[in-house]
Formats: sequence, structure tokens, C-alpha cells
Amino acid sequence: LYQYLIRKYERNEVSFKDVQFFSLDGLCGLPKDDKNSYYHILTNSFLNKIDAQEKNIHLIKEEGKTLEDFEKNAKEYEELLSKTQLDLQLLSFGENGHIGSNEPNTDFNLGTHVVPLTQETREKKKAIFGSLENTPQYAITQGIRNVLQAKEIIAMAKGKGKAKAGLIDIASYGILCYIHSLHL
Repeated sequence: LYQYLIRKYERNEVSFKDVQFFSLDGLCGLPKDDKNSYYHILTNSFLNKIDAQEKNIHLIKEEGKTLEDFEKNAKEYEELLSKTQLDLQLLSFGENGHIGSNEPNTDFNLGTHVVPLTQETREKKKAIFGSLENTPQYAITQGIRNVLQAKEIIAMAKGKGKAKAGLIDIASYGILCYIHSLHL
């Protein structure tokens, strides 16, 4: 999807200069310049390739050393979101059906919060970080309440495993949606 939007921008078919960007989640304990931080990934794979304005980019702060630091980052992001009406939430599903870092059956009333990463998630990310010891233990995520407050939601699943998980997750969250196969 990012490549599609970048191509539209490069052809002068769309501008993002007035768009406010917010992130869904982030891994705790990573500096912005860490190649595995969601900040770095979003910035370098998309935001730096379009006309997004720095003042309009509001990504979850992943930095910190302690759970207290991460809780503070989550609280600050929740305060920012509480002052903002999101027009669109663009989501993808994880293989087990998670949205952001919200595992299936997460409490709908939660706002932005810190979650411990499951052992399964950490095992999958271990290859990226070189070892389980170097793999983050926590993530900060918008809660389901935040997600559902958006005016519109687009949820995508790439690959058969994720598509199936997405269908299961939609049912577990009780979200009514239309499923459409889109080839960009």
C-alpha cells in the first residue's frame, strides 16, 4: 500500500502535506534511529518519500529503558489522541489476528497502553533482533477504543494466513465490515 501511495504522490495525483499521521503501535526501548523501530520503518519506507510535513507526524515514542518510561510514553500518546478525531485508521492483522499489539479478546475499553509481548511474538521477532535477549519485551499500542473512534477503518491482511486470521479477529472484536479483495 505504501508503494502505491508513493507512486500516486510521485505522479502528482495526491498530496499528503495537510495529512496528520499517527502510528498504531511501537516496540518499547528502541531509539528512533534503530532500523527495527516502527518510527524508523514508517519514516524511511513511507513518510520521507512523500510530502508529509514534520509537524504533522505523530508517532508513538518507543524510547525508554523502564516500564515506567513506556507507561509515560503511552499516557502522552493517549492524551494526544484524545484531542484528535482520526478520519481514517489503516490497519493490518497479525497472523494470530492481533490489531496493533492488541491480542484477540483485548478489552475494548483500553486506550493507548503498554502490553507485554507474547512469547510467540518475541520468538518471531528474535531473528530481526539477533536473539531473544535483544528482542523487546513490551510494545505500546493504541487500544481498540482508539481504533474504533476513527471515522473510517481500513483493515488489510496480506497473505492467506493473515487473511484467515483477520476474519477470525473481526469476529472476535465484533466489528462489522465489508471484505473486498484489492490488488494494487
